Amino acid sequence: MATRVVAHDDLPADAGLSAVGLLMRFGGGLAFWLGIYGVVLALTARGSIGIVGVLILGTARSAFHVRTGRAMLQGGPGHVRLAWIYAIVGLAHSLVLGLLVRDLPPGLSTVMPFVVGLSVAWPIVVIGILLRPATRAVAAANRRIFAEDLGLTGVGSLMTAMGAIGALVMAFWILVAVSSGIMKAGFFGVLLILLGVGFFMRSFLHFRGGLRLLRRFDVRQFRSDADQYFFVAVVTTVIACVLMLFAGAMKGGVVGLLMILPVAGIMLTWPSIVRDAGTVELRPDGEDEGPPIRLSRDQGLFTLGLVILTLGIFALVSLLFMATVLPTPPAGGAGLGNFMTLGQTTGWLGWVSTGAGLWAGLELVGMTSRRKIAVAVYLAATAVVTFGQIGLVMDMLDLQGGAARRLIGSQMVGLVLLQLALPLALPLVATVQAWRKPPQRAVEVEDVF
Repeated sequence: MATRVVAHDDLPADAGLSAVGLLMRFGGGLAFWLGIYGVVLALTARGSIGIVGVLILGTARSAFHVRTGRAMLQGGPGHVRLAWIYAIVGLAHSLVLGLLVRDLPPGLSTVMPFVVGLSVAWPIVVIGILLRPATRAVAAANRRIFAEDLGLTGVGSLMTAMGAIGALVMAFWILVAVSSGIMKAGFFGVLLILLGVGFFMRSFLHFRGGLRLLRRFDVRQFRSDADQYFFVAVVTTVIACVLMLFAGAMKGGVVGLLMILPVAGIMLTWPSIVRDAGTVELRPDGEDEGPPIRLSRDQGLFTLGLVILTLGIFALVSLLFMATVLPTPPAGGAGLGNFMTLGQTTGWLGWVSTGAGLWAGLELVGMTSRRKIAVAVYLAATAVVTFGQIGLVMDMLDLQGGAARRLIGSQMVGLVLLQLALPLALPLVATVQAWRKPPQRAVEVEDVF
């Protein structure tokens, strides 16, 4: 195995570039298919040329996003330079979006702070990673350098957090669907329930596969888990697309089929990444034998730190944008902000929670000695904000009228638990991983093949 060029022992051997590539491929893939969906929707609705142009420009950026992520996952000379090009293009695109805000209709201007915040957050994170000495050392080596775990630990961390969130969401959805009498809708109702059960199974397999990988780092077991998860993901995607046609939601012949394609792409973006990670080939540079895989010393915390830092910058830019460019957002904007920032509020607690998230993200990305305290503070701040929002959820239900007021008993309990659990999933996984003692195989190199 080649000599390590990254001086910081707790950072991955590739300075975390594979984790950056993983998230770029995931986020770019979702944005690409959402862009395709938006373009088709705007064209069929005869939207303005300006809106269509913005959507096409964003879709093109997303395609470049995915291309850059793939290059960083593969390593090799030139991928750092490609990341710099992406970061500059991303900032320029975000600036264009910011300048267009005041010319948009009121409904679109409400969501633009969050669109701009998300658009600018990732290029800022990428630039910060590229400027670090560890990244410059990897770029100067001018050869392919891989993380000890080839990025699998980061995949496991994300699978654990996102799988828990997905399972909670689908459990609540099934509860509401069954108690509302949807089974009386006949075959269509039965299919909806089966779809909900399928998505719950998909989320459970997602969570189990990630947790197994973090606990034992058995690559063969992960490959089996990844295959199971991908199979269930394909089945649920097919059922969802059939239901969309069956319900008549996608009328219009060829146009309807075009709308189903991006929906399927969105549903299969992450499962495809997990499948590829589970079948990774360990033969870089044409060598007869690849490097031994072992659990990275960062235990996936670097990847979680990237996500937390991106969400923190996203929340900060959104709050600043609403306070300056849109000082009086239209009604409903605050509720959307609470959802989009995963528990942040536009009051002073929002600023405190956002600051805690930024601090935790920076400490995790830097793998500093303060990371344990930082993630614990982040978890506590998120919990305070989240518990404070239970009253907001109740008030929103009261404003909705009859349908919402019928959410009583177990449904209301489920809604409150869901509101508590969603924002806490990511900081909870990060806190457990940060305070958990690294397994011995994270210290000693072990060839598992």
